Amino acid sequence: MSLFDALRHRLRPLFRRRDFERDMEEEFRHHLELRAQEFPDGEDPAARARARFGSPTYYMEETRRMTPLGWLDPLRQDLRYAWRNLRRTPGFTAVAVLSLAIGIGANSAIFSLIYSLLLQPLPVSHPEQLVEVEHVRREWPNDDFSYSEYQALRQGPGLRDLTAFAGAGEVPMVVGGLHRAVGVDAVDGNFFTTIGLRPLRGRLITREDEHARAPVAVISEGLWATVFNREPAAIGSTITLRDAAFTVIGVVPAAYRGLGYPGSFELAVPLSTLPLVGGRPVETAPDSATLQLVGRLSDPTALRGAA
Repeated sequence: MSLFDALRHRLRPLFRRRDFERDMEEEFRHHLELRAQEFPDGEDPAARARARFGSPTYYMEETRRMTPLGWLDPLRQDLRYAWRNLRRTPGFTAVAVLSLAIGIGANSAIFSLIYSLLLQPLPVSHPEQLVEVEHVRREWPNDDFSYSEYQALRQGPGLRDLTAFAGAGEVPMVVGGLHRAVGVDAVDGNFFTTIGLRPLRGRLITREDEHARAPVAVISEGLWATVFNREPAAIGSTITLRDAAFTVIGVVPAAYRGLGYPGSFELAVPLSTLPLVGGRPVETAPDSATLQLVGRLSDPTALRGAA
C-alpha cells in the first residue's frame, strides 16, 4: 500500500462517515454470526455468541477512538458547548475575543521585532568570527573606548582586523524639501570591509573616504524605499544632514540594522565627518570614550586573548 493510499484509508472515517459506520456494523455482525456457529446445539446461539464475544457497542466505540473520529467528535462537542455558552453572554464573549486578539497581536509583533533586531543572522561574511570588544573597569564593564585606546588596540593579539563606530543619534535630514530625523552611525573607513557587508546598491565607505573626510553617506534599504522610492538615481544624490551636504554613495541590505542600539541605524557617514552631524571630533578628543569596537578573529580559539 502506498503512502497516499494509507493516508486516504486513515482519513476515510472523516469524509465518508456513514460508509465507515455501516461497514463497521456489518463486520461486527459477521463476527457474531461466525461465533454463533460454534453453538449449533442449545437455546439461542446468538445470545451465547454475544455473551462470548462481548459488547459490540464497546468494540465499536474503541474502533472509533482509534480513528480520527476519536478526537474529532470530542472536539466538536466541546466547541458546540463553548459556542452555546458564549452566545448566552455576548458581553463576556466580546471581551474574551478582544483580549485574545490583542494578546496574539502583541506577541506576534514583539516576536517579529525581536527576531528582526536580535535573532536574525547578520548579512555579513562569517558572522561567527565577529566579536564586540569590551574592557572591564573596577566599577562596571564598559564597551565605550576612546580614540587613543582604539589605536592602541588595533595591534591586539588574536584579531585579524579591528574597526570602530560611533552612534551620532538622530540627526535632522533634508531631501528635496522633505524634513525628517534619521539614526546616523559614524564608521571608520575599514568598518564595512571588516564586518564583510556587501552593498545592495553603489558602494560602501572606504579608508579613502575616511582619510579625505569626504561627506559621503550610505543609507539603509528602508530609507532608500521610503525617501527615494527605490530610484537608482538615489546613488549620487545630495542630502543635507544638519547644515552639511552629503552625497549618497550606496545602499545596504534591509537585513543590516547596524551594530549599535537595535533599530537605530538608517544612515552611515565616515567617522572623520562626525563633527558635521553634531558629534565631537574623535582625533582631537583622544580620551573621550565614544567609540564602540568590533573585531574579526583570526582564530576562533583566540577569543579570550582578543577580548
